[in-house]
Amino acid sequence: MREMSVSEQRYKAILAVIADGRTVREVATDWGVCPRTMHRWQLKP
Repeated sequence: MREMSVSEQRYKAILAVIADGRTVREVATDWGVCPRTMHRWQLKP
């Protein structure tokens, strides 16, 4: 199985926030990124 691209990883992280009803902080902690980074990912088209 191939490794996910950065874009795919971001997409999955954002989906975890939206679909699972989790907070940005929870998902950011799971993914090892700052919550502010997650917010930036959400704003990117």
